[in-house]
Amino acid sequence: MKKVLLSCFMVAFVASGISSCSGTTETKTEKTVSETTVTTTEPTVVTPPKADDVPVFSSAEVNKNLALFQPLKEQYLKALESRDPAQISDFMKKYTAWATASASWASKLKPEEQQAFGDYLTRLNQEWQEATLKVAGH
Repeated sequence: MKKVLLSCFMVAFVASGISSCSGTTETKTEKTVSETTVTTTEPTVVTPPKADDVPVFSSAEVNKNLALFQPLKEQYLKALESRDPAQISDFMKKYTAWATASASWASKLKPEEQQAFGDYLTRLNQEWQEATLKVAGH
């Protein structure tokens, strides 16, 4: 069980690094001036998701990969409840691979979406840790 908890904290460390790297966004406002007209282009604002909402991003690949999290977490919880070390280890490897791959997904997003993406990844990582601690504590 200690290995599982250590693995979870390692994944949390990776995910927090990902979210801190993608946490910087740059907002640009473009103004064009002619003799009589001023045109201002405002950046798109991505609203942060509510606790149960899965945000939808401009990249279909990112959305597809984010959708893989919930089934993975549910299968992991079943493995934890069964107390089968082989299954637990297998799902930890799958989650680690998923979390590692998520680092490259931010580059597929618009700059204004990257903050919401980082926040969502942080929330998913917290859900994973809470689930692990909840089952491990029983």
